[in-house]
Amino acid sequence: MQPAVKSRSRVRNRLAAFALVGATAAVLALPAGASASNISCFGVTALGTPDQDTANPVSYTLTCSDPITAFTLISDRAIAGFTTEIGVVDYGNQVVGTDSFNCEGDIPGHGVNCKGVYGAQQRKIQGAIDLDAPLCSPTATRLSLVVVDAKGAMAGPFRLATPKCAKPKPQPAKRKTRKKKSRA
Repeated sequence: MQPAVKSRSRVRNRLAAFALVGATAAVLALPAGASASNISCFGVTALGTPDQDTANPVSYTLTCSDPITAFTLISDRAIAGFTTEIGVVDYGNQVVGTDSFNCEGDIPGHGVNCKGVYGAQQRKIQGAIDLDAPLCSPTATRLSLVVVDAKGAMAGPFRLATPKCAKPKPQPAKRKTRKKKSRA
């Protein structure tokens, strides 16, 4: 009985050693240029005004510390629509003709991919999405951003700031009343 236990133990040790060797080989096989970017990005969202085409519109504004060539906006709620051509404005809200993005993605989906040019320099990327549910129902939607720099390195995810959602008012707890015992 004792030799069988040692045999199982040896098999486990050998499997663990092979797994460690395999993991080490995988890490060493990564190309030297496969590193994350040092870009820093920030984004805010705002509630849009519903119309006949958009039931739950949300506008977003993004800005990054360095130039980017692509970004992905990710939502924890389904995205029912989005603007396909995204503009970029400078610090004075003037359109920057050299910077823009074209976006695509599945509808409904949980992400939008955009490719284009962004030169940083305090410029702002401005776009909009339409969610399948209101931004604040019952909890705030979580939107995140992942960007690609000019060298192809990715940075993020960066969480976008969302408007303060009103918290539902707690319902007062119903008090249980005890029936009085009658003395007979």
